[in-house]
Amino acid sequence: MAPDHNAPEATVTSLTITGGTYTGGAIGIDVDGGTANVSGATITGNGTGVYIHNDGTGTFADNCISSNTSYGMDNTTDVAVDAAANWWGDASGPYHPTANPAALATRSVTTSTLRPGSSTAAAGMSPTAFG
Repeated sequence: MAPDHNAPEATVTSLTITGGTYTGGAIGIDVDGGTANVSGATITGNGTGVYIHNDGTGTFADNCISSNTSYGMDNTTDVAVDAAANWWGDASGPYHPTANPAALATRSVTTSTLRPGSSTAAAGMSPTAFG
């Protein structure tokens, strides 16, 4: 049976992910009301790389979150998500209309998804600093 590329690659309620590739879906990682701690993952080529909703939260560090067509990370909650130490596709960091308007990388939604400051990208990726 062929995979359903309209379904999320991973739906998370409470999980730690280390490594892995999440690509080709409408959503790469779906944090639906739970907690996700994700490191060392490649989240590319999706509609939305990471979708955080229904009071979901988590920490995203040392990941490659780039080349997603709609958003790299879409946090629709009021809950802060630490996503400062990732590669977003450009050294300028993830684009956000008010928090990082000069960025050239993947779009991100809400300032709660991004905590400013220097960050170190995963091995083989350039560091991202913004804020």
